[in-house]
Amino acid sequence: MVIMKNILGQILLCVVFVGLGVIFILMGNNMKAKNNELKEKCTGEVQGIVAKFDVSGYVSDDSDERLYYPIFEYEVNDKTYSKRSPTGQRQKRFETGEKITIMYNPANPDEYYVPSDEYALKTAGYNIGFGIFIIAVFVVLVVVNVIKKVMNNY
Repeated sequence: MVIMKNILGQILLCVVFVGLGVIFILMGNNMKAKNNELKEKCTGEVQGIVAKFDVSGYVSDDSDERLYYPIFEYEVNDKTYSKRSPTGQRQKRFETGEKITIMYNPANPDEYYVPSDEYALKTAGYNIGFGIFIIAVFVVLVVVNVIKKVMNNY
């Protein structure tokens, strides 16, 4: 009976971590799909600037590091748009006043992306990779554990 509980515990642990891996993979795929959708819709091109940065909160409670979110400004049909990047980083990716190319959706200029800001795409890739890594590690651990148990029984 003790062996059965131990095996059930291991299976439960494996399911939890494989589930986490799947969640990371799904999050990464969702981010990648949204990026691809924006790239399809946003066919208009305009020169914009990095107007300023939104400096948000702390990265952790025991640190004074902050996240920097660039605020992009661009003009379409005599209307100025000021948009905060959806991704922030510990270090500034751009300089204030820097001119950048912005791709926007002609049907809805509020939708945009910055081709030179590939951080969101990298984040999607990191999520997918981390999810695969978690699953792989636990599959290997389970296989090694099963092999040990089989070897011990013979």
